[in-house]
Amino acid sequence: MVAMIRRKYLGGAAATLGGLLAAACGEPTVRYVGQPQAGPAGPAGPAGAKGETGAQGAQGAQGAQGIAATKPPEVQVWHWAGPQHRFSLANTAVVEDFKARNERAALVEIQTAGDGRARMSKIKSFLAADTPPNVWTPWQVEAADLFSLGAIIDLEQALRTNEDWATVKPNMIPFLLNGVLWKGQHTLMPMFPDPHGLGYNTHILKEAGLEFPEDGYTWADFIELGQKVYIPEKRRLVDFYYDGHRMLWWMGSNGGFPIDDTRTKLQWDSAIARETLEFAHEHAKRTRLFIAGSEFHADNSEPYNHPNVNFNKGGRLSNIINPGTVTPPRYPDIDPGDGSGIRVTHYPLGPSNTSKTPLTPGNVFGMVVFKVQDEAAQQLSADLAAWSVREDVQLLVTKASGHPPSNLAAARNPGISAALKNNPILNKLNELAAYDQPTPNPPSYLKILGIVKEQLTKVDMGEATPGDALQEAQRLTQPLLDADLSK
Repeated sequence: MVAMIRRKYLGGAAATLGGLLAAACGEPTVRYVGQPQAGPAGPAGPAGAKGETGAQGAQGAQGAQGIAATKPPEVQVWHWAGPQHRFSLANTAVVEDFKARNERAALVEIQTAGDGRARMSKIKSFLAADTPPNVWTPWQVEAADLFSLGAIIDLEQALRTNEDWATVKPNMIPFLLNGVLWKGQHTLMPMFPDPHGLGYNTHILKEAGLEFPEDGYTWADFIELGQKVYIPEKRRLVDFYYDGHRMLWWMGSNGGFPIDDTRTKLQWDSAIARETLEFAHEHAKRTRLFIAGSEFHADNSEPYNHPNVNFNKGGRLSNIINPGTVTPPRYPDIDPGDGSGIRVTHYPLGPSNTSKTPLTPGNVFGMVVFKVQDEAAQQLSADLAAWSVREDVQLLVTKASGHPPSNLAAARNPGISAALKNNPILNKLNELAAYDQPTPNPPSYLKILGIVKEQLTKVDMGEATPGDALQEAQRLTQPLLDADLSK
């Protein structure tokens, strides 16, 4: 029988990480019903004779203690990245707080290493040996992949009686909750989003005598800014790689998305997709305000090191900005990570974005729980996942990682700015996170992106029109989604 939980609230100060938070209404303690607990002391058994190490000595100890308490379930929590990576620091904050405030939470934390593919490969190798960890913290595409393999649980089902989850679920960012669903199942607990805003080099704006764009600005406003700062072969407006990532970001600004609401049909050939690609293509090739992907790699250099397009060297006005921009500072020549040289806002709104919603691209990371034989450990793992999105714990996550919370109550908490170190870049990303629409999560999505890039590169190279390339991308990628759905 899967262990169920009940909570008893006790008075006292919170024993939380770093003493950041104190609970005004007491502390929860988790007890697992159905697990053997210590019983009343039974009659003393015969003591072992001096030097005796046999059965009589053991029986004496057992009689004195009554029914011995069993060892708490052990939960292995694996990081997605190295131990000092901001994602891992968030993970550690949650685990330490859970251990400090919950009975029978004997947790062991293990680091994984390597790049994304190596990490996933390692996980799959342990699955093949039937020795997976209990908890891992991947992004939404990896979670859907694991779910399609039957390796992880549906968290919604596992947490149906969990009071923490019942309390916080209404406060979760809706886009994130939808973004972690695969075939209607809750694959991952959204611990934090990784939103992408558009950052502007404020030194260039000041030099040109231009104002920072107001909220709600449009594609037309964006192009007008670009025309005022453009210097041939020296300064451009933004990059456009001709790949699926940029299509996702700019389709979102235009009110679209690469997959429909049912998550059964890709939308690369939609009218919004075509309008988006034609807009970017015009300004990459005719006005040259956008930097095309072919320009980035003309000399096989890395994009951000190319001498004519380097954002850090003033080569373009705007660039994608996420929480990783700040620590360590990614563009130190223009901003040391304190927002003094980069100011962030949403992507400009396209003509088809009739709702004027500033959809923000990004991903979502959080805990997945593997299926294991030990039901108590599996339930404890699910409870840990729910703990990670409590309002108070989310502030710990934010302080440790610099990422905005996925819990909107935490995002509105008076302590959120302090948790974000009063950094204007991070504070703005916290605002944008409410509109964070994660990358589509079919297990084959990385393969889908590869095909889309192949087709869009043909547009970049003058070998196909935007419309033809998008139709071909749709024709080649929809079967991959269909195959994912059939598993």
